[in-house]
Amino acid sequence: MLISALGWTIRKMMQFQEDTNLKINSSIEKLNNSVDQLNISVEKLKLVIDAKESGCIATHQIVDRRLNSHSQRLDKIEKDVLLIEAKFAKNG
Repeated sequence: MLISALGWTIRKMMQFQEDTNLKINSSIEKLNNSVDQLNISVEKLKLVIDAKESGCIATHQIVDRRLNSHSQRLDKIEKDVLLIEAKFAKNG
């Protein structure tokens, strides 16, 4: 009788351990799927960010060219104004 009670207890413990292992394996699979989905989302975000950065670089280059062009025009206008002021100073 003692041996059968011991056998029943061992069988119940093994069944409990198997149920626990199944739950743990299920949780691990869900976690792995979640991590995979997160990695996919991160890669998509990286692609979006890279695309926006390349667009920003192109835009900055255009703006820089325009600023340089305006700066050169202002320098020329400033020289012209100085020449005109010099002429008026001589004549005036």
